[in-house]
Amino acid sequence: MNNKTQGQGQIKFLNAFGDITIEWEEKDKEKMEKLIQEKLDEGFQFFIVKKRFFGLLGSSKKKIKTTKDIKSNQIYIKDKDIEKYFQEISSLKVIDDETDKHEVVENSRDVKKIVKSTTVCTKPPTRG
Repeated sequence: MNNKTQGQGQIKFLNAFGDITIEWEEKDKEKMEKLIQEKLDEGFQFFIVKKRFFGLLGSSKKKIKTTKDIKSNQIYIKDKDIEKYFQEISSLKVIDDETDKHEVVENSRDVKKIVKSTTVCTKPPTRG
């Protein structure tokens, strides 16, 4: 495990607009717990996966400071909830994650466990 990410949570959101992987610092854990709880209440599922390095090697990180940074640079987020959290959570950042296979450890609804784990999040199931 990379020491840089020890105890730091990561979420890879899978959606129809492309996947986005985010991480945050310990100081923003409570704000992230709120986001995770909101997503759980909406029916999203969180799968704890084995921790990987993602894009943490080299200079693949892009620090997002304002909504303007998100829309005017390389990153575009269609999820308004996630975009809102970039304004509220100072340490939130997008990281490169080209991983298309993850080893699932468990499906979890435990916010405290999710916030400190590496997870993959899926939208609520819909009828079609």
